[in-house]
Amino acid sequence: MYLIPDKLNNQHLFTRLDTGLLGINNLGNTCYINATLQCLLNLYNLSDFLLEKNITKNNSKEKGLIVEFIKLNKKYWEPKNNRESINPKDFLIELHKNKLFTFGEQHDASEFLSYILNCIHEYTCHEVSFNIQSKNPETAIAKMRIMSLRSWKKYFNKYSFVIDFIYGQYKSSLTCLTCKKETISFEPFCVLDLPLPDTSINVSIYDCINRYGNTEILESGRRCTKCKRNTQTKKNITIWKPPRILIICLKRFDKNLNKINPNILFPKEKLTL
Repeated sequence: MYLIPDKLNNQHLFTRLDTGLLGINNLGNTCYINATLQCLLNLYNLSDFLLEKNITKNNSKEKGLIVEFIKLNKKYWEPKNNRESINPKDFLIELHKNKLFTFGEQHDASEFLSYILNCIHEYTCHEVSFNIQSKNPETAIAKMRIMSLRSWKKYFNKYSFVIDFIYGQYKSSLTCLTCKKETISFEPFCVLDLPLPDTSINVSIYDCINRYGNTEILESGRRCTKCKRNTQTKKNITIWKPPRILIICLKRFDKNLNKINPNILFPKEKLTL
């Protein structure tokens, strides 16, 4: 996860001095859970939000899991004189009630991350009224802005910390190579899945982002609405609205499930998108 600090409130509930930086006990193939929890527990704004709001949704099916997650936050960030690791047993008991993540078995960390973020959203969300007011847009960029907002409204009628901080939006462009008609659409994303070059040398995170946005030629089969023929199509994806908290998943396996193992060079300070 990468925090974009100039967009965030730097005032936190705790001083963060002599707190945090705790291990989490592995209770049998729970390393995928522990690694994800370490990322989430170190999102200061998320911790502050959950600990300050005192949210109580008694009828929410996510309540048990999120209440235990809030308890983990309290244990992780409370002032302490020792550095004992945290036992996540009660959190795991609530997690395994859903039958999606079987106790003792290996699971995918990104799937668990998506699940816990969705639970946080459902437990804390509230309905919003979303009105788009605009006069006739004259420029292409103004028209795309209206399109992006309409797409955002279609996907989200409830807001939460997760939507506000962790979701972004990308723009997909399909261009017919015969008549050059371009079709644009906008989609939200929570996790940016980046492909890796199949190489053994070091690569930059920017190389991965550029590969994500590479132009792709789709073979004949898509019918163009303008020239009424099945033509080749050029596809391009760009990040239109980056989230305030960017979650990156590196796709380290190719189509044959062979692992791709280059070192990924990442800037220690501000990532420029």
